[in-house]
Amino acid sequence: MTLASIHLLLTLTALLISKTAGSFAENQPKSLSVKLGNSIQMDINKNSIPPFDELIWTFFSNYSKTIVTYHYETKEIDPDTAYKDRVDFNDQNFSLTLKNMQKNDCGLYGAITIGDRTTHVGEYNVSVVENHGSPTAIFLPWILFPSMLTAMIMI
Repeated sequence: MTLASIHLLLTLTALLISKTAGSFAENQPKSLSVKLGNSIQMDINKNSIPPFDELIWTFFSNYSKTIVTYHYETKEIDPDTAYKDRVDFNDQNFSLTLKNMQKNDCGLYGAITIGDRTTHVGEYNVSVVENHGSPTAIFLPWILFPSMLTAMIMI
């Protein structure tokens, strides 16, 4: 198993664990909308991040894709080749900016830290809208996480 595969597995595991812990409202991702072709910035509350060795931003759609990995000790930023020309990672506040957003960029984005423990530190549900304002896609988290649908029905 490659290091990239291990990171993706840890990212997905952390995301799934965060979805099953706590109440539905606490785990709901932040929703962001961006116009086609524009940039979007996803922030993390830097003060709530535990000490870590690596911070990984990942995109979840039909598959999991690591966007960027940040190595705290060396301050090295490793963007995935598919995002290399479209991503800016801020190593001061750990925010991620994606440029030139396209229709296939709709979906769930998450950030985790890996250190003594793996911690889910951010999650965004992003939709890309045409210039006339109608959404091109809507992410339905209960498709991936049936426990969310159960929680919604119980309300």
